[in-house]
Amino acid sequence: MKTNVAIMQLARVTIFLSTLVICQTNFEVYAQSGSGTSTETRQNIPDAELIDQDGKSVHLYTDLVKGRVAALSFIFTTCTTICPLIGADLGRLQTELGQALGGNIVLISVSVDPATDTPERMKAWGAQFGAKPGWSLLTGDKQTVDQLLKRVGLYTPDIQSHSPFLVLINDRTGDWTRVSALETPPAKIAEILQKMTETSPAERYFGDALLTNQDGKPLRLYTDILKGNVVIINSFYSTCSSVCRVTIPVLKQLQE
Repeated sequence: MKTNVAIMQLARVTIFLSTLVICQTNFEVYAQSGSGTSTETRQNIPDAELIDQDGKSVHLYTDLVKGRVAALSFIFTTCTTICPLIGADLGRLQTELGQALGGNIVLISVSVDPATDTPERMKAWGAQFGAKPGWSLLTGDKQTVDQLLKRVGLYTPDIQSHSPFLVLINDRTGDWTRVSALETPPAKIAEILQKMTETSPAERYFGDALLTNQDGKPLRLYTDILKGNVVIINSFYSTCSSVCRVTIPVLKQLQE
């Protein structure tokens, strides 16, 4: 009898104190096949250490991509074919993005010829297209750049035949969308990026409150814990001597 009462109490408490959250990554394919756009899901951007146009060392993921929407492009400053076209489109994209640039949305251009492209050369190249804060122009070690290119599926041993694709990254969902810079108008790219910044219902509901786990590590509620996972949230306090004695053993059983 006592066992049945305890189960009934647990059921009532669970309604109020525990929530089963299903966070499912959704994404939209923004163009029909054959239009120079493709989409992949749940990819990880390497935290490559590179150098920006001001000579500052930056980590690609930690410093630029994390928690944001990013448009990643690959160029080299001595390119006389597609790179000037990409640069001009990125310059126009800045205008389309307006104040969103540098906040939730960043532009990142990485040199595929880092042996030639010093930070000074990258800065001068960006200046031709009116590069503003929020547009990072990066160079660095060739091996690091090649590994990045391979990770995003755009590596080619001949820099003259490098890809005109932009990789549009939504770090909150883990989705990538590849868009041809030569086939997609800057206004359309801006539309895709802006749409990527829209929050999901789960993110709007729970928010990104900063919490600390048992190891002292700071975690964001939605981004680091809920996003893409099925999570049981249980509220308790360590000195609780009533209902917590019932709920904690149940969580232990679930874990096992």
